[in-house]
Amino acid sequence: MSNDNNKYIRICQGLTEIPNNIPIYTQVLEIKGDPIALVPGNIFSQLSRLQVLDLPYNEISTIQIGAFNGLSSVKELYLHDNRLTSLPSGVFKPMTSLKEIGLSENEISSLSPDVFEGLSRLTVLDLQGNKLTQLQSNLFQELTKSNMINLYLNKNQLSSLHQDIFVGFFNLDRIQLGSNQISQLPANVFKDLSSLSYLDMGSSDLTALDYNTFSGLVSLKEMWLDKNKIVRLDSGVFNDLSKLRKLSLAGNLIVELPVGLFNQLTSLEHLYLGVNKIITIQSNTFSGLVGLKEISLQSNRIRTLESSIFSDLPKHLSLWLSGNPLLCTQLKNGEQLGSIEWGIQEGKTYKPECTNYNVEWEDINLDCPICMSLQYLISLINPFFRLAS
Repeated sequence: MSNDNNKYIRICQGLTEIPNNIPIYTQVLEIKGDPIALVPGNIFSQLSRLQVLDLPYNEISTIQIGAFNGLSSVKELYLHDNRLTSLPSGVFKPMTSLKEIGLSENEISSLSPDVFEGLSRLTVLDLQGNKLTQLQSNLFQELTKSNMINLYLNKNQLSSLHQDIFVGFFNLDRIQLGSNQISQLPANVFKDLSSLSYLDMGSSDLTALDYNTFSGLVSLKEMWLDKNKIVRLDSGVFNDLSKLRKLSLAGNLIVELPVGLFNQLTSLEHLYLGVNKIITIQSNTFSGLVGLKEISLQSNRIRTLESSIFSDLPKHLSLWLSGNPLLCTQLKNGEQLGSIEWGIQEGKTYKPECTNYNVEWEDINLDCPICMSLQYLISLINPFFRLAS
């Protein structure tokens, strides 16, 4: 047991149980990396001054009812990287000052509706990396009374969301739902999240986005929908997202971008559409994106681009087109695309590969058809390969 200024207690002695002689003046208690399996009832009841309880990287599988009695001053509780499979109803109720709970990387498969009862001050709830398969509609109802800001549900096994799961979360700023198995989102599921600025739903199983999927997200600035299975997008799906600055739809199965899809995204700066199956882009697809700084379209199936596609966009736009079967006759020296930058990384400018190998670009170092063919094949193997000039 180490003691820092008689307030910070760190225990790392290979204990198999939590000691009952922890000094009552302790404000920060850390017990980590021990083969402790149980948190008994009333074990911390004398620690009325405790503000941070840190119990990660143990083997805790059971928390008894009353385990946190007496801990009304605790503001931060960390139980990540243990072996918890469930939590008793009202287990956190004595912790009336609690602002942050870390429960990530456990084996929690279900949660009762009243498990978060009494947590009126909670701002951060981290449940990522568990085995949750579903969330009851009223699971977070008690937390709507708090100033909840960050909710982490990524890396679970969720296959769906109830349409009322986020009702009342008017202050929520950040949600991470990526790396689940969600294939469809209920209509208006985010309607109350008027303060949300960040939404991650990448690496899931989404196949379609309907026009009212993101209704209500009027403050959203960043959204990740990459690595799903999206085939269809309704043209009005992003209509409420006028403050969005970054949007990723990379790594999906998109063939066509509907007319008007991006028209309301007047604040958009970064748009990632790489590694899809896009064949053609209509001339007005990017109309209205006056603040755009970067478009990624690499590793699609684009063969031609009309010069009018980028006519309304800022002059110094970074454009990523590698891994497309573009015709050099159209894009030779970028004449038809004005002053658009092909894409800059670490001071180097990158241009797309071409399938018409009889036409040479003066800026391309590889001047033989065989080399060009090999370079193009490599780009298909590695979607993020970029041909350097």
